[in-house]
Amino acid sequence: MRRRYFFSYLVMSFVLFFHMDTQSGYALERENTYGFLAGMSSFNQNLTDGSGASIDLDPANAQGAYAGVFGERYLGNAITLNPGVYFSQKGVKLNIGGSSATSKADYLELSANLRWYFVDDLGTRAYLGAGLGFGILMGGETISSLGAVTNSTNQLAKNELSFQGGAGVEFELNADSGLLFGLTYCRGLSNHLNVSTTQGRNGLWNGFYGFAGIRFKNQREANTPLERAREYLRTKNGFSEPNTVSEDAQSAPVENWEESRTEDVAPREPQVRLDTQPDEDGWGDEAPAEAPLKREPTEVPVDDEEGEW
Repeated sequence: MRRRYFFSYLVMSFVLFFHMDTQSGYALERENTYGFLAGMSSFNQNLTDGSGASIDLDPANAQGAYAGVFGERYLGNAITLNPGVYFSQKGVKLNIGGSSATSKADYLELSANLRWYFVDDLGTRAYLGAGLGFGILMGGETISSLGAVTNSTNQLAKNELSFQGGAGVEFELNADSGLLFGLTYCRGLSNHLNVSTTQGRNGLWNGFYGFAGIRFKNQREANTPLERAREYLRTKNGFSEPNTVSEDAQSAPVENWEESRTEDVAPREPQVRLDTQPDEDGWGDEAPAEAPLKREPTEVPVDDEEGEW
């Protein structure tokens, strides 16, 4: 039941990443990005018997590979959702009867972490993060000190859950990409052993991932605040394409952009319609709102001598 809840959390995280409305809040400036990473893992296990008593087989860390792809979407000003799909190897070195052996398990791991970027300046980013991982078993093997390899897939559970927490830093390479380095602690939350083939034993993975990777930014995020402001003004004033604005308007500062745009538009002459069919009050139905000027009568000169005009 617990695994079902955690798996539902991972599914909802991936759905949120791909379908969240990007037209509100901070997502207008920080849209989803993606990246690749690769590194190594270093794990051991905490082993107990069916009664909960610890079994000490002198465990030591075993190293493995870690690589995958991830995405990033801003949920707020400094909070991001980071789902990912990874290939991860977890293992342990055991000392049994005076001889050593290394047991390894390969997983396809789905993870969803929340990150808080406490540094998010131009050129540098740093974060603290935490989340959950769901590992799907791909196979397992045990390697003896003499190099003999034994398939141990039947001794492992088909999947396992883990808590993940870590930190990392990213340095800008150019306007569209950044180089990142990180370290993630991983603690098993479910038994990774098959209880039916291991006499009811319970094992929990415990270790670290260390990695380096590249994150790719989209073009909208790479734009400067000034370019985003000009794009907003072009959209607001009805210009869908930058080429429809004059070069002077495009190169003008943001505060003078509106003024430079109005200079390119010729003023329109007011149009007055005169109605030639007066009604009872002397004006048509669509007469001007203001009353017309009254015409003064013209004085006609009169000839004083003959009394004629």
